[in-house]
Amino acid sequence: MPSTQSNRRWRTPCRSGATIVEMAVVLGLGLVLLATAIVLLPWFGASRDGGRHIKDASQVRVILQGMQIAAANNQNLIPYPSTLHSGPPSESDTPAALLRRLLADGLFSSEWLVSPAEANESIRSFGDPGRGSAAGESSDHLELFAATPDDIPDRTIGHCSYAFTPPFGARRASLNTKVPATQAVVGNRGPSFEGGRTEPWTLFDAAQERATGRKGINSNTLLIHGGRRTWEGNIAYADGHVNFESQADPAELLWTFSGLPREKQSRPDNLFVNENDQTGAAEDEQLRGEAAANTNNFLRLWSSASFDGPMAAGITPWYD
Repeated sequence: MPSTQSNRRWRTPCRSGATIVEMAVVLGLGLVLLATAIVLLPWFGASRDGGRHIKDASQVRVILQGMQIAAANNQNLIPYPSTLHSGPPSESDTPAALLRRLLADGLFSSEWLVSPAEANESIRSFGDPGRGSAAGESSDHLELFAATPDDIPDRTIGHCSYAFTPPFGARRASLNTKVPATQAVVGNRGPSFEGGRTEPWTLFDAAQERATGRKGINSNTLLIHGGRRTWEGNIAYADGHVNFESQADPAELLWTFSGLPREKQSRPDNLFVNENDQTGAAEDEQLRGEAAANTNNFLRLWSSASFDGPMAAGITPWYD
């Protein structure tokens, strides 16, 4: 007779739910994972921003190197159109004309001209045919290249994120690549400031923006690397180095304003203000008349220039 024990089916007792201890363990693990995510989220954001800083710095360096290579074949002069014929400053001396030349020479591609952190949708890659730009970078298309949205009538797209030293008036000497290491050549563009002399620099407020058409507290340039009320960016200098500057007037970028009291003469130079070389006062950024006589650092994008003799009668800076 078969054993009844061998036919017996053993069953594991089942439970209808988790114990309080098990629920507490699961909840604890969930809280640990949530806390870890909260801690790491800013790190991932910072890592992403840091990656943008690094890529942007590489692009600024490539643009500077392209300018220097072209200058080496042009008597050490940055190849704005007037320098190619050893002539005086001309209306064609614009960032768009310079960059068309560098692109035509294959010194870099147009993609390098748009920052990975660009905050203005009106600045787009020239080589992207689906975004209001030309279809390519051949000489047949380069006449459509615009550094700013104001370069070409009836177009609202520009293709350059970066600012340059306007080569007019006394700053004409900056065209020569054999200049001091503290000479800023190209970098992230910046907002408008008031202040100067012995006063700290402050961003244009909304009323000043409305009155002048320039941008301060509402400038897109603050959002490229900085915060809503601060500017930060990459600046390339004449000796080839690139600094990520945390303010528009870096503490180590000193200028001696000889017209100030002796104890206040040495002051940081604002990269985005045409300061009077003697007094440090902010002067006309269109570089008209005596405002073109300054040589301190001044970076801007401009769409056009007009002349009355060797001094600039006025450039048209582009502000956003």
